[in-house]
Amino acid sequence: MSTVLLDKVKNAIGEGILMPQDYGSAILASKNDPDVTNYLQGLLPEDNTVTRRDEAQAQREVVQEQDETPAPAGDTLDRREEAQEQRQRVKPKEEERVRPLTIEEIQASPFLTEQGIMPGDLLDGDNIVRKYSNADDAMLGGTIITQEDINSSPYLQENNVDAGSRMVGDTIIPSQLSDSWAQYRYGMAETLSPMGSVGAILERYFPFKAARDLTGGRPHYMAGQDWNTELQTPDEYWEVEGYMDMSPDQRRETANAKRERDIQQEFGQFFQPDPDSLARIGGQTTSAFVDPTLAFSMGATVPQMAIRGGLTFGSLDALNQEAIKGEVDPIQTAMATAAGATFVAGLGWVGKKVVSKAATKKANKLLDTAQAKLDSHVVTHGATDAPAKILEEAGFNPLGVEKAIQTTGRKLRLHGSGRTASEAIQQAVTKDSAVTRQYSKALDYYLGSIGTRLRLKDEGMFGRLRNTEYNMTVNTYGKTEQIEPFLRGLQGLPKGAYRDVTKHLYNGSFDLAKKTMGRFNPALAETFDTTVVPMLKDLSKQLKESGQSFDELDNYFPRIMKDYEGWRKSAGLDYQGYLDKQLLAAAKKKKRKLFPAEREKVIESAMRGYNYVGTGKPSYAKQRILTLKDRDLDFYAAPEEALSMYIRKAVNDIEVAKFFKGSVAKSDDGILDIDASVGKYVEDAAKTGNLKPEDQGEIVELLKARFVGGQQSAGQAMQTIKDLGYTGTIANPVSAVTQLADPATSAFLYGFRNTIASMFGAKNMKLVDIGLEQVAIELTNGDPRGTARFLDKMMKLSGFKATDRLGKETLMNASLRKARQMAKSNKGVAKLREKYGKIYGDEFDGLVADLKAGDMTENIKFYAFNELADVQPIILSEMPEAYLNSPNGRILYMLKSFTLKQWDIVRREIMGEWNKGNKLTAVKKATVMAGYLTVANTSTGVIKDMMRGKEVKPEDLPDRSMWALLGVFGLNKYTSDKFFAKGDVKGGLVNMIVPATPIIDAAFKLGTELPKEDPALESTLNAIPLVGPLVYNWFGGGAEKYNERMDKERRDR
Repeated sequence: MSTVLLDKVKNAIGEGILMPQDYGSAILASKNDPDVTNYLQGLLPEDNTVTRRDEAQAQREVVQEQDETPAPAGDTLDRREEAQEQRQRVKPKEEERVRPLTIEEIQASPFLTEQGIMPGDLLDGDNIVRKYSNADDAMLGGTIITQEDINSSPYLQENNVDAGSRMVGDTIIPSQLSDSWAQYRYGMAETLSPMGSVGAILERYFPFKAARDLTGGRPHYMAGQDWNTELQTPDEYWEVEGYMDMSPDQRRETANAKRERDIQQEFGQFFQPDPDSLARIGGQTTSAFVDPTLAFSMGATVPQMAIRGGLTFGSLDALNQEAIKGEVDPIQTAMATAAGATFVAGLGWVGKKVVSKAATKKANKLLDTAQAKLDSHVVTHGATDAPAKILEEAGFNPLGVEKAIQTTGRKLRLHGSGRTASEAIQQAVTKDSAVTRQYSKALDYYLGSIGTRLRLKDEGMFGRLRNTEYNMTVNTYGKTEQIEPFLRGLQGLPKGAYRDVTKHLYNGSFDLAKKTMGRFNPALAETFDTTVVPMLKDLSKQLKESGQSFDELDNYFPRIMKDYEGWRKSAGLDYQGYLDKQLLAAAKKKKRKLFPAEREKVIESAMRGYNYVGTGKPSYAKQRILTLKDRDLDFYAAPEEALSMYIRKAVNDIEVAKFFKGSVAKSDDGILDIDASVGKYVEDAAKTGNLKPEDQGEIVELLKARFVGGQQSAGQAMQTIKDLGYTGTIANPVSAVTQLADPATSAFLYGFRNTIASMFGAKNMKLVDIGLEQVAIELTNGDPRGTARFLDKMMKLSGFKATDRLGKETLMNASLRKARQMAKSNKGVAKLREKYGKIYGDEFDGLVADLKAGDMTENIKFYAFNELADVQPIILSEMPEAYLNSPNGRILYMLKSFTLKQWDIVRREIMGEWNKGNKLTAVKKATVMAGYLTVANTSTGVIKDMMRGKEVKPEDLPDRSMWALLGVFGLNKYTSDKFFAKGDVKGGLVNMIVPATPIIDAAFKLGTELPKEDPALESTLNAIPLVGPLVYNWFGGGAEKYNERMDKERRDR
């Protein structure tokens, strides 16, 4: 096709039909066919001249196409006006035969842009004479990338290519139309500052940039801003001949052209300034207004500022017009004068209001503090008649206090008795708490740890909650570890024997169960008799002692129905109706819909003989006990899962009851009523004076979130999605390396030496000691969720569990090293008491004694548990209220809980010091924390990139360091570049909130790509569990694309 087209072009030239001035139009008509383009460009004269008619014809063809394109009737007039504007644009000004082209004219003409024409090139009638550009600058043809192109190309998406960018060969030239930063910089570059305008005018009449060569006396210019730079002659600097002999107007045109050329070279010939861009307008405003001369417009009064503002803005506008155009439009200058008067006066008025308000606020704060000091003195020492002396001794500046009184109009009060002073103190505290309670309440709900929030309200109650969490964790692990041999032996039975044992256990036929076990594994039967049965009886006893009311069953073994609907269909109508009535009655007693766990409990209890129909607690009816048959087992969870879940639930109920001890409330059926217990507990605490009235409502909500919402589980579908999300994101060696940065937080909190010694030395405290070492999941979870078992296996194989354990155990041991050092001095003990005195209560002295002795006691284990819980989200009470109250919404917190704890550390360790007034300490802590986190995460980032075959270059380290620090707090470079840098705040926030599910995404992509002739499947490699990131980067082109993108960024910097 290309050869045929070229032959036609040659014939047209030979017959005299196609003339040289029409070659440009022919190239456009051929759609930039490379053979035609090269042939016609080779025939053009080498006098560095572009025919103006080429451009005019090209523009007319564009206009003609627009005129011929069918359009709605209402759109015809707009199109004709646009066509007329383009025709006018290609006409040379009749009064100017030869003149330089401006950057505005070049940007408005696609033909001039593609030809690489530069400001200062001359328009000579119909011809354009290249004076500063050359033919090599031309970049003809290419295609404009559309949004459809981007949607169908993973490469364009990964490289953040914008619609409107140009593809020339293998090169992508960004349009930068939506690049806010580029538009801002362009706005600054194109606008002369006031001082710049003055300089341009002086240069026009007195070329003051010229310097004198001491040896030759010739005028020279500095080529750059460095005094050591080589000097240039005026002609060399301005890129013209005879600059010193030019008229002032010619120098103005020369200076404007050079400035525009510098702009075009900086931003590229295809850069398109957006006239509607707020960023560009901001750049123009910055260049025009951020100038020392504007200080003149400030005045003592608003009228003075209006006069000075008008004079300043009017003068500067006139200077700018003179510098650029060589003439001044009085109307435009008058408008600038009026605008300046209005703007500066308004700005001054607002500024005075803001300054006055800030001064008043600061003065009120000073007087509040001074009043509190006087009140405290009266309470402790009695009335005084020397308030100034008291304040001066307390460190107050008397002149500062006097000035604050004048600013606010307030007076300090001197109370005559300790009683009235005490009441004033209480009122001030109440008022301050009300303000604090309103501060960032919504943010706390979604992001704030409920433990930290409770600690700020009542440290003693927080300590009680932490102790409950510790006992739950340790006791659950301890009991689960005891039954582990039984669980392993149970799973080792032959399939038939396993089902028989399951049926006997669920029916309470323990003798038959032990007999079956003994035939295949005598030790299993013995373990059941000596460990499992006594444990079940002991848990039942503890539940009763904790206040739970129920009738014990002989030979009780827990069981869980996992498929009620399936079982219901297989059961007879008699049982169906019976269970439906039980569920309805239980929901009626609760006065709400039953939670899934409650529904399971009602079904199980009813099938064991409890009757919920009627009043009072459930009655026991032996005739209703259901004996399971073989076919029923398929609808029940495995016995190992049922036993493990029962232990966790029983331990939880026991510890929760202990938390509410003395304030326990029960429902009509004798079961612990958490909602009522929370209310009663807070009410009782308020009666003792330990709680402020205004805090009670919030504390009720926090405790309900932990003990009601926190007890609910997400649906199976959400749990499966979460399992797959973790499998595709962190269950790989690359993510395992990320965990190696965890000790940075330990170094910040406990010191570098303690952390290094704990990381590489012997670890006296391990996760197993505080109940955080997980018993094999395949033993405790049975078979309901295979994704959970698969995730657990991948986490082990990838090394993630090992590095996670290393980080946690390093932190615990480092905290103990520091605590033992502190326990050796009175000052250290005082600091320990400040943090843990209310949490340990009467046991605090025992903690100090254990620290000094180096013993490994429960006090020491609880201390390590607390320190780890402060830093990592290992317990529910360290999660936000919204997380606990929305079981299915917890998936939105996936991979974000660690980030939330980092914010919690900042809030507690840094903002806490700042709010106490220890601002220097807060700044020091912030600096140290940032340093450790930056170094650790930059290092692990480099290691991860090397593992994935990505280039690591020293010049990238500053940028890497910044993102390494920001990444800890949830902000990454991808989100910033893709969304925030373009002003898409909403898109950025959505991207940060939506959980990453690469395996699910890859499955969808496979479904859409596989039917295609040439499917793009490379990116799906990244989702392969365990090895995905390595395979994708080494063999799927991931590293290559990354390296190309980074090379481009380095060139653009």
